[in-house]
Amino acid sequence: MLIRITAEDVAVVHNGIIENYETIKDQLQASGYPFSSETDTEVIAHLLADKLDSGLSLLEATRQIVNGLGGAYALGVMSAKAPGVVVGASPG
Repeated sequence: MLIRITAEDVAVVHNGIIENYETIKDQLQASGYPFSSETDTEVIAHLLADKLDSGLSLLEATRQIVNGLGGAYALGVMSAKAPGVVVGASPG
């Protein structure tokens, strides 16, 4: 049985701004990801869900998405796929 990870399975706490979120959002929407807000935080949730769904750990998924995010920000993320694990990240 295949269980797809969705943005609803991911919790994101975000402070700051993702400067390139509109470009990322356009790419995600073109791939069929639905959005319910205009926030840059929702982009992070969808990116994480996509990476987790491909089999990456929460830590590795976070590392990969941070490399593609522009701006000044800090993140705290959790996933239903990794109960009890919290990952924090910021650029640099």
